[in-house]
Amino acid sequence: MKKIIDYFKSIFKKKEYSIYFKTAYLLLGSLLFPTIVASTGLVLNISVNIFDYIIGIILLFGSYYYFFYDKNNKKDFFIPIIISIIIYLMCIAVTYVFYDNTQDGLSYHLPATLKLAEGWNPVYHHYDKGSIIGIWGEHYPKFIWINGAMLYQITKHVFSPTSFTFVIVFASLFLYYDIIYRITKKNLLSMISSLLI
Repeated sequence: MKKIIDYFKSIFKKKEYSIYFKTAYLLLGSLLFPTIVASTGLVLNISVNIFDYIIGIILLFGSYYYFFYDKNNKKDFFIPIIISIIIYLMCIAVTYVFYDNTQDGLSYHLPATLKLAEGWNPVYHHYDKGSIIGIWGEHYPKFIWINGAMLYQITKHVFSPTSFTFVIVFASLFLYYDIIYRITKKNLLSMISSLLI
């Protein structure tokens, strides 16, 4: 545990950011920043919309530039951007081939995501307690629903929000690889460990 804590301290003290860490930052940030903007909008009684996503991505790249830009090493700045864009688009493309046919996905996740995309504001408008969204919508975390609503508005594909599962998996792989490599300094062990975790 001490090695993991030392790992995070070393990253932020020495500003030694690997390509893997930067890619994980971009992938997770592509989910986090737009959701923060959209959630703020919901509190201000503004429905989820495409502009939330655009503003969130602008904030993501602004923070990425602020934390990671190094004029002496531009290659290590741009490579994670290219990798994360390719992974993000690949994850969306996968949802056009494989559909979510799970009971919970189709019964309340998908309807709630579509309702958010249509303008439902769960902060101010409550669903009928008897409906499936009403049962889950009042207390269920809405992070993925909000993200899904923004992505649905962009792609117009109802299953594109399921791409976030894949994005999180790839971000986790990159982050775990970076952590294990910093501790062990062994590529093969880091790759195998990150795949097993």
